[in-house]
Amino acid sequence: MSENLGIPEGRGSPTPGCLILASILFVFGGLILLYAYVGNYQTRKIDTFTQDLPMELPALEFSPEEIEATQEKLQGILRATEENQSSRTLLSAKDLNVMIATTEGAEDFRGRTHVDGIRDGAIVTRMAQPMRKGVFAKGFRYLNATFTFSPELRRQTVAFRVIDIESVEGEIPELFVANYSTLDFFRLDPENETVNRRALILEPRKNGKSIWAGGIGLYMLTADREHGAEVYSGATTERQAWEVFRPAKMMAQKTPKLRSKFGVIANAKNLHIPRDSSRFEPVVRDPGDGSSPHCALIDEYHEHDTDNLVETMQTGMGAREQPLLLIITTAGANIAGPCYQAVVEARRVLDGAADDPELFALMYGADPDDDWTKTETLKKANPNYGVSVFEDYLLAQRRIAINNAAKASAYRTKHLNEWVFAKEAYFNLAWWMEAAEPGLKLQDF
Repeated sequence: MSENLGIPEGRGSPTPGCLILASILFVFGGLILLYAYVGNYQTRKIDTFTQDLPMELPALEFSPEEIEATQEKLQGILRATEENQSSRTLLSAKDLNVMIATTEGAEDFRGRTHVDGIRDGAIVTRMAQPMRKGVFAKGFRYLNATFTFSPELRRQTVAFRVIDIESVEGEIPELFVANYSTLDFFRLDPENETVNRRALILEPRKNGKSIWAGGIGLYMLTADREHGAEVYSGATTERQAWEVFRPAKMMAQKTPKLRSKFGVIANAKNLHIPRDSSRFEPVVRDPGDGSSPHCALIDEYHEHDTDNLVETMQTGMGAREQPLLLIITTAGANIAGPCYQAVVEARRVLDGAADDPELFALMYGADPDDDWTKTETLKKANPNYGVSVFEDYLLAQRRIAINNAAKASAYRTKHLNEWVFAKEAYFNLAWWMEAAEPGLKLQDF
Protein backbone atom coordinates (compact mmCIF):
# COMPACT_ATOMS: atom_id res chain seq x y z
CA MET A 1 0.00 0.00 0.00
CA SER A 2 1.46 3.33 -1.03
CA GLU A 3 1.43 6.38 1.23
CA ASN A 4 0.28 9.88 0.18
CA LEU A 5 3.16 12.30 0.80
CA GLY A 6 1.14 15.40 -0.08
CA ILE A 7 2.48 15.73 -3.65
CA PRO A 8 -0.35 16.15 -6.15
CA GLU A 9 -0.50 13.53 -8.84
CA GLY A 10 1.29 14.48 -12.09
CA ARG A 11 3.83 16.80 -10.38
CA GLY A 12 7.46 16.05 -9.65
CA SER A 13 9.67 16.99 -6.74
CA PRO A 14 10.04 20.76 -5.97
CA THR A 15 13.77 20.33 -5.30
CA PRO A 16 15.05 21.24 -8.85
CA GLY A 17 12.94 24.39 -8.93
CA CYS A 18 14.21 25.47 -5.54
CA LEU A 19 17.80 24.90 -6.67
CA ILE A 20 17.27 27.01 -9.79
CA LEU A 21 15.70 29.80 -7.73
CA ALA A 22 18.56 29.65 -5.24
CA SER A 23 21.10 29.82 -8.08
CA ILE A 24 19.38 32.89 -9.55
CA LEU A 25 19.33 34.62 -6.15
CA PHE A 26 22.99 33.74 -5.63
CA VAL A 27 24.01 35.20 -9.02
CA PHE A 28 22.02 38.39 -8.53
CA GLY A 29 23.31 38.71 -4.98
CA GLY A 30 26.85 38.44 -6.30
CA LEU A 31 26.20 41.10 -8.93
CA ILE A 32 24.79 43.46 -6.31
CA LEU A 33 27.83 42.96 -4.11
CA LEU A 34 30.13 43.55 -7.09
CA TYR A 35 28.20 46.68 -8.04
CA ALA A 36 28.45 47.97 -4.48
CA TYR A 37 32.19 47.23 -4.37
CA VAL A 38 32.82 49.01 -7.67
CA GLY A 39 30.69 51.96 -6.60
CA ASN A 40 32.52 52.25 -3.28
CA TYR A 41 35.89 51.99 -5.05
CA GLN A 42 34.84 54.64 -7.56
CA THR A 43 33.76 57.00 -4.78
CA ARG A 44 37.03 56.56 -2.87
CA LYS A 45 39.08 56.97 -6.07
CA ILE A 46 37.32 60.18 -7.12
CA ASP A 47 37.77 61.62 -3.62
CA THR A 48 41.56 61.49 -4.03
CA PHE A 49 41.69 64.17 -6.75
CA THR A 50 38.44 66.16 -6.39
CA GLN A 51 37.17 68.69 -3.86
CA ASP A 52 33.86 69.54 -2.20
CA LEU A 53 33.69 73.10 -3.57
CA PRO A 54 34.59 74.66 -6.94
CA MET A 55 37.65 76.87 -7.03
CA GLU A 56 37.25 80.60 -7.58
CA LEU A 57 37.95 81.84 -11.09
CA PRO A 58 38.20 85.36 -12.59
CA ALA A 59 34.92 86.77 -13.86
CA LEU A 60 34.51 86.89 -17.65
CA GLU A 61 33.61 90.55 -18.19
CA PHE A 62 34.52 92.35 -21.41
CA SER A 63 33.88 95.70 -23.03
CA PRO A 64 31.74 96.01 -26.19
CA GLU A 65 34.90 96.81 -28.18
CA GLU A 66 36.64 93.60 -27.03
CA ILE A 67 33.57 91.51 -27.88
CA GLU A 68 33.28 93.15 -31.32
CA ALA A 69 36.97 92.48 -32.08
CA THR A 70 36.61 88.77 -31.29
CA GLN A 71 33.38 88.47 -33.27
CA GLU A 72 35.08 90.03 -36.29
CA LYS A 73 37.75 87.29 -36.18
CA LEU A 74 35.04 84.63 -36.00
CA GLN A 75 33.20 86.20 -38.94
CA GLY A 76 36.44 86.02 -40.93
CA ILE A 77 36.65 82.29 -40.24
CA LEU A 78 33.02 81.85 -41.31
CA ARG A 79 33.57 83.77 -44.56
CA ALA A 80 36.63 81.67 -45.40
CA THR A 81 34.64 78.48 -44.70
CA GLU A 82 31.71 79.53 -46.87
CA GLU A 83 34.07 80.45 -49.73
CA ASN A 84 36.06 77.22 -49.29
CA GLN A 85 39.28 79.18 -48.77
CA SER A 86 42.23 78.71 -46.46
CA SER A 87 42.46 81.32 -43.72
CA ARG A 88 44.88 81.84 -40.83
CA THR A 89 43.32 83.52 -37.79
CA LEU A 90 45.20 84.01 -34.52
CA LEU A 91 42.98 83.76 -31.44
CA SER A 92 44.34 84.94 -28.11
CA ALA A 93 43.43 83.72 -24.63
CA LYS A 94 41.21 86.80 -24.31
CA ASP A 95 39.40 85.88 -27.55
CA LEU A 96 38.68 82.40 -26.21
CA ASN A 97 37.36 83.83 -22.94
CA VAL A 98 35.13 86.20 -24.93
CA MET A 99 33.79 83.19 -26.85
CA ILE A 100 33.01 81.40 -23.60
CA ALA A 101 31.23 84.49 -22.28
CA THR A 102 29.17 85.25 -25.39
CA THR A 103 28.83 82.18 -27.67
CA GLU A 104 25.52 80.33 -27.65
CA GLY A 105 26.07 76.80 -26.43
CA ALA A 106 28.91 77.69 -24.07
CA GLU A 107 26.64 78.47 -21.09
CA ASP A 108 27.77 75.38 -19.18
CA PHE A 109 31.36 76.64 -19.14
CA ARG A 110 30.65 80.11 -17.80
CA GLY A 111 31.59 80.70 -14.20
CA ARG A 112 33.77 77.59 -14.02
CA THR A 113 36.20 78.05 -16.93
CA HIS A 114 39.01 80.53 -17.56
CA VAL A 115 41.61 80.36 -20.36
CA ASP A 116 44.98 81.34 -18.88
CA GLY A 117 47.10 81.24 -22.03
CA ILE A 118 48.23 79.53 -25.22
CA ARG A 119 51.58 77.76 -25.11
CA ASP A 120 53.18 75.74 -27.92
CA GLY A 121 49.88 75.54 -29.78
CA ALA A 122 48.03 74.17 -26.71
CA ILE A 123 45.37 75.97 -24.68
CA VAL A 124 45.93 76.09 -20.91
CA THR A 125 42.67 76.48 -19.01
CA ARG A 126 41.60 76.40 -15.38
CA MET A 127 38.30 74.61 -14.90
CA ALA A 128 36.04 73.54 -12.06
CA GLN A 129 34.31 70.47 -13.46
CA PRO A 130 31.44 68.95 -11.41
CA MET A 131 31.60 65.15 -11.04
CA ARG A 132 29.16 62.75 -9.40
CA LYS A 133 30.53 61.36 -6.17
CA GLY A 134 29.90 57.75 -7.13
CA VAL A 135 27.30 55.06 -7.74
CA PHE A 136 25.50 55.35 -4.40
CA ALA A 137 26.67 58.73 -3.09
CA LYS A 138 24.48 61.72 -3.89
CA GLY A 139 25.68 65.14 -4.97
CA PHE A 140 28.82 66.33 -6.70
CA ARG A 141 32.46 66.92 -6.09
CA TYR A 142 34.58 69.23 -8.23
CA LEU A 143 37.60 68.49 -10.34
CA ASN A 144 39.50 71.74 -9.84
CA ALA A 145 42.35 71.47 -12.29
CA THR A 146 44.40 73.00 -15.06
CA PHE A 147 43.40 71.43 -18.37
CA THR A 148 45.63 71.47 -21.44
CA PHE A 149 43.69 71.26 -24.69
CA SER A 150 44.82 70.66 -28.27
CA PRO A 151 42.49 72.27 -30.85
CA GLU A 152 41.55 70.27 -33.94
CA LEU A 153 39.01 70.46 -36.76
CA ARG A 154 36.33 67.75 -36.65
CA ARG A 155 33.98 67.98 -39.60
CA GLN A 156 32.83 71.62 -39.38
CA THR A 157 33.48 72.01 -35.66
CA VAL A 158 36.49 73.23 -33.75
CA ALA A 159 37.04 70.65 -31.03
CA PHE A 160 39.38 70.72 -28.04
CA ARG A 161 41.04 67.42 -27.16
CA VAL A 162 42.28 66.99 -23.59
CA ILE A 163 45.97 66.09 -23.54
CA ASP A 164 46.73 66.74 -19.85
CA ILE A 165 44.91 67.43 -16.57
CA GLU A 166 46.74 68.68 -13.49
CA SER A 167 44.54 68.73 -10.39
CA VAL A 168 45.09 71.28 -7.63
CA GLU A 169 45.19 68.34 -5.23
CA GLY A 170 45.88 64.64 -5.75
CA GLU A 171 47.02 62.65 -8.78
CA ILE A 172 44.64 61.97 -11.66
CA PRO A 173 44.80 58.44 -13.16
CA GLU A 174 46.19 58.33 -16.72
CA LEU A 175 43.20 56.30 -17.89
CA PHE A 176 40.88 59.08 -16.71
CA VAL A 177 42.79 61.61 -18.83
CA ALA A 178 42.87 59.29 -21.86
CA ASN A 179 39.11 58.68 -21.74
CA TYR A 180 38.11 62.28 -21.04
CA SER A 181 35.68 63.53 -23.67
CA THR A 182 36.57 65.81 -26.56
CA LEU A 183 34.72 69.11 -26.37
CA ASP A 184 33.04 70.33 -29.59
CA PHE A 185 32.92 74.05 -28.91
CA PHE A 186 32.58 76.24 -31.99
CA ARG A 187 30.68 75.16 -35.10
CA LEU A 188 32.15 76.80 -38.19
CA ASP A 189 29.33 76.34 -40.66
CA PRO A 190 26.06 75.03 -39.21
CA GLU A 191 24.32 75.32 -42.59
CA ASN A 192 26.77 73.05 -44.40
CA GLU A 193 28.18 70.07 -42.51
CA THR A 194 29.10 68.12 -45.63
CA VAL A 195 32.62 66.77 -45.85
CA ASN A 196 34.40 64.54 -48.35
CA ARG A 197 33.48 61.03 -47.31
CA ARG A 198 34.56 59.37 -50.57
CA ALA A 199 37.68 59.94 -52.61
CA LEU A 200 38.75 58.52 -55.97
CA ILE A 201 42.41 58.85 -56.97
CA LEU A 202 43.14 57.71 -60.54
CA GLU A 203 46.88 57.69 -61.11
CA PRO A 204 49.34 55.69 -63.28
CA ARG A 205 51.60 53.08 -61.73
CA LYS A 206 54.60 53.93 -59.54
CA ASN A 207 53.46 57.45 -58.73
CA GLY A 208 53.39 56.76 -54.99
CA LYS A 209 49.65 56.38 -54.43
CA SER A 210 49.96 53.22 -52.27
CA ILE A 211 52.45 54.82 -49.88
CA TRP A 212 50.37 57.97 -49.75
CA ALA A 213 47.23 55.96 -49.00
CA GLY A 214 49.08 54.11 -46.24
CA GLY A 215 49.85 57.46 -44.63
CA ILE A 216 46.16 58.42 -44.83
CA GLY A 217 45.27 55.13 -43.14
CA LEU A 218 47.74 55.82 -40.32
CA TYR A 219 46.26 59.28 -39.79
CA MET A 220 42.72 57.89 -39.66
CA LEU A 221 43.88 55.25 -37.16
CA THR A 222 45.59 57.69 -34.81
CA ALA A 223 45.32 61.45 -35.29
CA ASP A 224 41.67 61.58 -36.41
CA ARG A 225 40.69 60.70 -32.83
CA GLU A 226 37.95 58.23 -33.71
CA HIS A 227 37.30 55.94 -30.75
CA GLY A 228 37.70 52.30 -31.73
CA ALA A 229 38.66 53.23 -35.28
CA GLU A 230 38.63 50.41 -37.83
CA VAL A 231 40.87 51.02 -40.84
CA TYR A 232 40.99 48.47 -43.65
CA SER A 233 43.19 48.05 -46.71
CA GLY A 234 41.07 46.09 -49.17
CA ALA A 235 41.80 44.44 -52.50
CA THR A 236 40.95 41.34 -54.55
CA THR A 237 44.03 39.45 -53.31
CA GLU A 238 45.97 39.39 -50.05
CA ARG A 239 49.15 40.40 -51.87
CA GLN A 240 47.47 43.51 -53.27
CA ALA A 241 45.88 44.40 -49.92
CA TRP A 242 49.36 44.40 -48.38
CA GLU A 243 50.60 46.91 -50.98
CA VAL A 244 48.94 49.66 -48.93
CA PHE A 245 49.16 48.10 -45.47
CA ARG A 246 52.88 47.21 -45.72
CA PRO A 247 54.15 50.80 -46.12
CA ALA A 248 51.79 51.96 -43.36
CA LYS A 249 53.18 49.29 -41.05
CA MET A 250 56.75 50.25 -41.97
CA MET A 251 56.00 53.92 -41.23
CA ALA A 252 54.70 52.97 -37.78
CA GLN A 253 57.65 50.69 -37.07
CA LYS A 254 60.17 53.36 -38.05
CA THR A 255 58.45 56.19 -36.13
CA PRO A 256 58.84 55.57 -32.38
CA LYS A 257 57.26 58.92 -31.50
CA LEU A 258 54.10 57.97 -33.39
CA ARG A 259 53.83 54.64 -31.58
CA SER A 260 54.52 56.27 -28.22
CA LYS A 261 52.09 59.16 -28.63
CA PHE A 262 49.14 57.08 -29.81
CA GLY A 263 49.99 53.71 -28.24
CA VAL A 264 50.29 51.90 -31.58
CA ILE A 265 51.47 48.28 -31.52
CA ALA A 266 52.74 46.85 -34.83
CA ASN A 267 51.71 43.19 -34.93
CA ALA A 268 52.44 40.70 -37.69
CA LYS A 269 49.18 41.29 -39.56
CA ASN A 270 47.74 44.49 -38.12
CA LEU A 271 48.36 47.75 -36.30
CA HIS A 272 46.57 47.89 -32.96
CA ILE A 273 45.85 50.51 -30.28
CA PRO A 274 44.87 48.55 -27.13
CA ARG A 275 43.55 51.65 -25.35
CA ASP A 276 40.37 51.74 -27.45
CA SER A 277 40.81 48.64 -29.65
CA SER A 278 41.47 50.66 -32.81
CA ARG A 279 43.04 48.62 -35.59
CA PHE A 280 44.39 48.82 -39.13
CA GLU A 281 44.54 45.61 -41.13
CA PRO A 282 44.31 44.22 -44.68
CA VAL A 283 41.13 42.52 -45.94
CA VAL A 284 40.50 40.47 -49.08
CA ARG A 285 37.48 40.55 -51.38
CA ASP A 286 34.15 40.69 -49.48
CA PRO A 287 34.80 40.55 -45.71
CA GLY A 288 31.09 40.21 -44.92
CA ASP A 289 28.87 42.40 -42.75
CA GLY A 290 29.73 43.25 -39.17
CA SER A 291 32.64 45.64 -39.58
CA SER A 292 32.31 49.35 -38.82
CA PRO A 293 35.03 51.04 -40.90
CA HIS A 294 36.23 54.50 -40.04
CA CYS A 295 38.44 54.39 -43.11
CA ALA A 296 38.51 51.94 -46.03
CA LEU A 297 41.38 52.01 -48.52
CA ILE A 298 40.51 50.18 -51.76
CA ASP A 299 43.54 49.44 -53.94
CA GLU A 300 43.48 48.81 -57.71
CA TYR A 301 39.72 48.99 -58.00
CA HIS A 302 39.90 48.23 -61.73
CA GLU A 303 40.63 44.59 -60.81
CA HIS A 304 37.28 44.22 -59.01
CA ASP A 305 34.58 42.42 -60.97
CA THR A 306 31.87 43.56 -58.52
CA ASP A 307 31.43 46.37 -56.02
CA ASN A 308 30.82 43.98 -53.09
CA LEU A 309 33.86 45.11 -51.11
CA VAL A 310 33.18 48.81 -51.62
CA GLU A 311 29.50 48.40 -50.79
CA THR A 312 30.27 46.41 -47.62
CA MET A 313 32.72 49.07 -46.46
CA GLN A 314 30.40 51.97 -47.29
CA THR A 315 27.29 50.51 -45.66
CA GLY A 316 29.28 49.79 -42.50
CA MET A 317 30.24 53.45 -42.03
CA GLY A 318 26.84 54.57 -40.75
CA ALA A 319 27.97 54.64 -37.11
CA ARG A 320 31.04 56.78 -37.84
CA GLU A 321 30.99 60.57 -37.56
CA GLN A 322 33.54 61.36 -40.27
CA PRO A 323 34.44 58.21 -42.25
CA LEU A 324 36.48 58.05 -45.43
CA LEU A 325 36.26 55.64 -48.35
CA LEU A 326 39.43 56.10 -50.40
CA ILE A 327 39.78 54.34 -53.76
CA ILE A 328 43.17 54.37 -55.48
CA THR A 329 43.59 52.76 -58.87
CA THR A 330 45.02 52.87 -62.35
CA ALA A 331 42.88 52.49 -65.44
CA GLY A 332 42.02 49.04 -66.81
CA ALA A 333 40.35 47.14 -69.62
CA ASN A 334 37.07 46.20 -67.94
CA ILE A 335 34.70 49.01 -68.90
CA ALA A 336 31.77 46.94 -67.62
CA GLY A 337 33.21 46.81 -64.09
CA PRO A 338 32.44 49.03 -61.08
CA CYS A 339 35.70 50.99 -61.35
CA TYR A 340 34.97 52.39 -64.80
CA GLN A 341 31.47 53.36 -63.67
CA ALA A 342 32.96 55.17 -60.66
CA VAL A 343 35.36 57.01 -62.98
CA VAL A 344 32.52 58.07 -65.29
CA GLU A 345 30.52 59.39 -62.32
CA ALA A 346 33.55 61.26 -60.99
CA ARG A 347 34.13 62.90 -64.38
CA ARG A 348 30.53 64.11 -64.41
CA VAL A 349 31.08 65.71 -61.00
CA LEU A 350 34.34 67.35 -62.13
CA ASP A 351 32.65 68.62 -65.30
CA GLY A 352 29.79 70.11 -63.28
CA ALA A 353 27.18 67.80 -64.77
CA ALA A 354 26.46 66.15 -61.41
CA ASP A 355 26.46 67.40 -57.83
CA ASP A 356 28.13 65.20 -55.21
CA PRO A 357 29.76 67.33 -52.46
CA GLU A 358 30.88 64.25 -50.53
CA LEU A 359 33.09 63.05 -53.40
CA PHE A 360 36.68 64.16 -53.89
CA ALA A 361 38.10 63.11 -57.26
CA LEU A 362 41.65 63.51 -58.58
CA MET A 363 42.44 61.90 -61.93
CA TYR A 364 45.72 62.01 -63.85
CA GLY A 365 45.95 60.72 -67.42
CA ALA A 366 46.05 61.47 -71.11
CA ASP A 367 43.09 63.27 -72.64
CA PRO A 368 41.42 61.82 -75.76
CA ASP A 369 43.07 64.36 -78.05
CA ASP A 370 46.59 63.79 -76.68
CA ASP A 371 49.19 61.95 -78.74
CA TRP A 372 50.14 58.95 -76.62
CA THR A 373 53.56 58.69 -78.27
CA LYS A 374 54.68 62.16 -77.11
CA THR A 375 56.83 62.84 -74.05
CA GLU A 376 54.58 65.76 -73.06
CA THR A 377 51.65 63.35 -72.69
CA LEU A 378 53.76 61.07 -70.51
CA LYS A 379 54.70 63.95 -68.20
CA LYS A 380 51.11 65.15 -68.05
CA ALA A 381 49.81 61.74 -66.96
CA ASN A 382 52.48 61.06 -64.33
CA PRO A 383 52.61 63.65 -61.51
CA ASN A 384 55.73 61.99 -60.06
CA TYR A 385 57.55 61.93 -63.41
CA GLY A 386 61.27 61.74 -62.64
CA VAL A 387 60.64 61.40 -58.88
CA SER A 388 59.19 58.04 -57.89
CA VAL A 389 58.92 56.79 -61.46
CA PHE A 390 62.11 57.40 -63.45
CA GLU A 391 62.16 59.12 -66.81
CA ASP A 392 64.42 56.59 -68.56
CA TYR A 393 62.11 53.76 -67.49
CA LEU A 394 59.00 55.46 -68.87
CA LEU A 395 60.72 56.37 -72.13
CA ALA A 396 61.88 52.76 -72.54
CA GLN A 397 58.32 51.49 -71.96
CA ARG A 398 57.00 53.95 -74.53
CA ARG A 399 59.56 52.79 -77.10
CA ILE A 400 58.57 49.17 -76.54
CA ALA A 401 54.87 50.04 -76.90
CA ILE A 402 55.45 51.87 -80.18
CA ASN A 403 57.41 48.96 -81.64
CA ASN A 404 55.22 46.15 -80.31
CA ALA A 405 51.46 46.34 -80.73
CA ALA A 406 50.94 43.67 -78.07
CA LYS A 407 52.52 46.01 -75.48
CA ALA A 408 50.73 49.20 -76.48
CA SER A 409 47.54 48.59 -74.53
CA ALA A 410 49.38 47.79 -71.30
CA TYR A 411 51.54 50.89 -71.67
CA ARG A 412 48.63 53.22 -72.34
CA THR A 413 46.64 51.74 -69.47
CA LYS A 414 49.32 51.60 -66.79
CA HIS A 415 51.39 54.66 -67.67
CA LEU A 416 48.89 56.99 -69.38
CA ASN A 417 45.76 55.93 -67.47
CA GLU A 418 43.74 55.35 -70.61
CA TRP A 419 40.84 52.89 -70.51
CA VAL A 420 41.24 50.37 -73.32
CA PHE A 421 38.79 47.90 -74.80
CA ALA A 422 41.29 45.04 -75.06
CA LYS A 423 44.41 44.08 -73.12
CA GLU A 424 46.33 43.29 -76.31
CA ALA A 425 46.19 44.81 -79.79
CA TYR A 426 46.03 42.71 -82.96
CA PHE A 427 48.43 44.96 -84.88
CA ASN A 428 50.47 48.10 -84.32
CA LEU A 429 48.17 51.06 -84.84
CA ALA A 430 51.06 53.55 -84.88
CA TRP A 431 52.67 51.77 -87.81
CA TRP A 432 49.28 51.57 -89.53
CA MET A 433 48.88 55.36 -89.28
CA GLU A 434 52.44 55.97 -90.53
CA ALA A 435 51.74 53.84 -93.63
CA ALA A 436 48.84 56.06 -94.68
CA GLU A 437 48.92 57.66 -98.17
CA PRO A 438 46.34 60.43 -98.26
CA GLY A 439 46.28 60.60 -102.07
CA LEU A 440 45.62 56.88 -102.53
CA LYS A 441 42.35 56.09 -104.38
CA LEU A 442 40.35 52.92 -104.90
CA GLN A 443 41.12 53.05 -108.62
CA ASP A 444 44.83 52.67 -107.82
CA PHE A 445 44.31 49.02 -106.91
